[in-house]
Amino acid sequence: MNRIIKQTMRLTTIALISVQAFVVSVATAADTKEVPVTDKRSKQSERLRAPNAMQCSADGATGLPLVAKDPKRDTSCFADWPKVAETVRSGSGMIIDTRSAEAYAQVHLPGAIRIPAELIKSKSYLARSAVLVYGDGKSDPYQEELCAQLKGAGFRNVRILSGGVLNWARTNDAKSNSEMVDIRGLAELSAAELYAEIVARDNLIVGFSSQFSNRQIDERRLKLEAPLSPERLAAVVQKAVKQAKAPIRRIVLVGMDSVDPQLLLQVLSLTRIEMPIFYYAGNLQSYEAAYARLSSQWAKYQKGPVAKKCGLS
Repeated sequence: MNRIIKQTMRLTTIALISVQAFVVSVATAADTKEVPVTDKRSKQSERLRAPNAMQCSADGATGLPLVAKDPKRDTSCFADWPKVAETVRSGSGMIIDTRSAEAYAQVHLPGAIRIPAELIKSKSYLARSAVLVYGDGKSDPYQEELCAQLKGAGFRNVRILSGGVLNWARTNDAKSNSEMVDIRGLAELSAAELYAEIVARDNLIVGFSSQFSNRQIDERRLKLEAPLSPERLAAVVQKAVKQAKAPIRRIVLVGMDSVDPQLLLQVLSLTRIEMPIFYYAGNLQSYEAAYARLSSQWAKYQKGPVAKKCGLS
């Protein structure tokens, strides 16, 4: 009996260490400081980006995250900026920012309040209001799940801003706002975030450097030879969007480490391209290290406890 108990404790410890290693690896690959957590609920809301599954809040007893496989998704809530602009300008609806407290403090849409995504469903009084939800606009299948869950909970007028805060930052509304908006900061991807974009299928990967090349990227990217200019990029993207068989929600630029900052800003601010433009300015080695680490650790993580149902309450 003691032998069985010891073996069980050993397996539990290994599982916990694996999850902790995955969290640390994401933070390390992102090359950014960890966002400070001010309370337990905020800590639970900091989700790992998973390519094919939604991650629920951690179980209170063990602290081990639960994963819902094949969750219901819905894209009908997504709306481009022109369709929600009047709501933001007039303040006629409830605007919800689902990003971290630190990101919200740096910049947010006028009138927006911050509520972690998994807590929105519990605010039953919001179901009777016109609700606009936005995040950072990066690859996040969880927002599709959020749309389905909110509609299932009786939210009859909920929209999610396609492209998130970055799409707003590119508009004249943001430029006339008193806050200074750092478009380059909002649009930059870490190595871990680029990994999520490569795995996603609702974006267009555009590469400018022949040196930034490996199998995963080459299978997805559209090559555009230097020199880079806003006009050339707009023409190539518009042609690709017309030929695409599925909707494209984001443009992702890779091989941008040597691009002039001012030229980069011009490209990111392109209004001829309706979807948001993100970029990765890190080196190929950092991305490959993150890809190998995250692929391996996520595969191990998926073998852990699985939730039959993932609630957002």
